[in-house]
Amino acid sequence: MYSKAITFLFLLFFSFLYAASITSISIPVNSMDATCTPADSGVWTSSPLDINSGIGYWVNPSLSGNFVMHDHVYVSTYVPDPSRAVVTYKFDQAVVVTQVNIYQHVRGITQIEAKVGNSLDSLSSIGTTFSNRGDLTGWIVFNEWENTTFSFNSNTMAGTYFQMIVRKTAWENGYAAYRGLLTFTEPVPEPASLCSIAIGLLFCMVIRYKK
Repeated sequence: MYSKAITFLFLLFFSFLYAASITSISIPVNSMDATCTPADSGVWTSSPLDINSGIGYWVNPSLSGNFVMHDHVYVSTYVPDPSRAVVTYKFDQAVVVTQVNIYQHVRGITQIEAKVGNSLDSLSSIGTTFSNRGDLTGWIVFNEWENTTFSFNSNTMAGTYFQMIVRKTAWENGYAAYRGLLTFTEPVPEPASLCSIAIGLLFCMVIRYKK
C-alpha cells in the first residue's frame, strides 16, 4: 500500500516537470468547402495527434504543403461562419496559451477569438485580437506563407482545451490558411502544493523505512 502511495506521489510531483504537448486537434466535420488537407483526406479530428494527416497538418512545423483551412461560408461581409471556422486543441495537461502564429494565404485570417477551459462545455473567452498586421482588407494583403502573430500576452487562464475561432478575414467571402501554431507554458504550481507533495513523499518514505 505504501509502495503505491509513494509511486503516486512521485508521479504527481514529476508531472510538474514534464513539458505539455498537444494530444489532439479538430475542426467541425465538413467545415471546409474547398481544397485543403482535411477535406481531401476526410480527417477532421486527429486524436491521437498525427501531424501528417488531415487537420493534423495545422500544427505541423514543416512549412510546405496545401491549405489546412479553406472556406467560403460567411455570416456577413468579412465574417466567416463561427460554427465552421473554429479549431480545437487538446493538451495532456493544463497550459497557458499566450500566442497563436498563423501562416497565411494571401487572403487569410485577420482576427481571432480564443477560448480556454478544461471541458468543451465550459470554455471561457480570453479575448479577441487582430494579428500584428492589424485590420486588413483586400484581395491580396498577406505574402504567401506569411507568419502573423495573434497575441494573448495578458492571458493567465490555464486549461487543457484551447479553441481558436476566426472572427474576421481579409477578403469579404473567402479565406485560407496553412498553419496555426501555439506558444504556451505550463502554469507554475503554487509553493504550497509542491510543499505538500514533498511532505507526503517524505512521510511515506519514513513509514516504509521504519517498517
